[in-house]
Amino acid sequence: QGQTVILRTKRDGNYCTVEVEDHGSGVSEQDEKKLFRPFFTTKEQGHGLSLAAGRKVMRELGGDLVFQRTDGRGAVFRMMIPRKIKGDPLDPKIRAADWTAPDNR
Repeated sequence: QGQTVILRTKRDGNYCTVEVEDHGSGVSEQDEKKLFRPFFTTKEQGHGLSLAAGRKVMRELGGDLVFQRTDGRGAVFRMMIPRKIKGDPLDPKIRAADWTAPDNR
């Protein structure tokens, strides 16, 4: 709470990159080795699936989700999204979904 989170986006070559950087307590070296394992969490109410599932999906699409240690405190997570997806791995229902924002009435 009260910390800054920095979001960066970049389009470069065959990838679009989304970075999320914080200046919190960081990730211990011991935990860094487990970050992308299913069901690993350091949170009392966590399930430990988000990073593992996110990396799996990105890799299936030809991209990646990686962790980068920062100088001092904090961390950077980088999602590299391919600009052209290999094959057609998306479910037709997902592709056809209406992704417009709902009206806030």
